[in-house]
Formats: sequence, structure tokens, C-alpha cells
Amino acid sequence: MVFIVDGAMDTQLINEKYPCALKILDFFHAYEKICYFSTKVISDKIKRKKWQIDMHAKLLKEGKHE
Repeated sequence: MVFIVDGAMDTQLINEKYPCALKILDFFHAYEKICYFSTKVISDKIKRKKWQIDMHAKLLKEGKHE
């Protein structure tokens, strides 16, 4: 079974009811989580923004997230 999820609480419910299901996080929410992560690990705003732009381009080019 495959679910497209938006990163909200529905993911927890899916994990409980269908633990073996494949969950695919939509692009917007995946990128949003990457940007949030970058605020925690890259303190320099200019370097952080460059990293975010580079990651955005990589995700668009590859069509997947890692």
C-alpha cells in the first residue's frame, strides 16, 4: 500500500494502521523540512540560503529526496 502524505499527523495514523506501507512525502513539505533543518545546522544566513537553493535544485533535478 502506498500513501502520499503531507507531513501532518496523518503519517502517525498510517504508521499505526499500516506499518509496512510506503509513505511518500510531497515535495513542498519535504523541502520545508529541509529548510527547517538547515536553520538548525547552518548559522550563517548567506551560506544557509545558498545550501537551500542548491538542495531545491537538486531535488527538482532528481525528482526525489534523500
